[in-house]
Amino acid sequence: MASNLSHILGLFLIIPFILFSTDLIGIQETYTELENIATQVSFKIQKAGYVSQELIEETNKLFHAHLECDTNSKHEFSEMIDFYLYKYYVGNFINGGQTLVKIKRTVLIGYID
Repeated sequence: MASNLSHILGLFLIIPFILFSTDLIGIQETYTELENIATQVSFKIQKAGYVSQELIEETNKLFHAHLECDTNSKHEFSEMIDFYLYKYYVGNFINGGQTLVKIKRTVLIGYID
């Protein structure tokens, strides 16, 4: 009887641990995906010299990620542009819902021809 009870109590400890670890893995995968998207977006920004509305829509449509930038005007050669990419991760255990995964990148204009 005690053995069966210990197995049941063990499951109460293992199941939340499994849910928590799957959420951590999912958040890490989302972060890695945003890193890859940021590399592609930064190349496009470096060539164009600014963040266009088309690039924002393309990022949202293709990658289901949101792109934000403080300035949308054309920049000079060797200026820096900061942009943010974020995506929501819907998990099982952490926060009981959505977790925001957000990264910030800085791009040097004119670095790529």
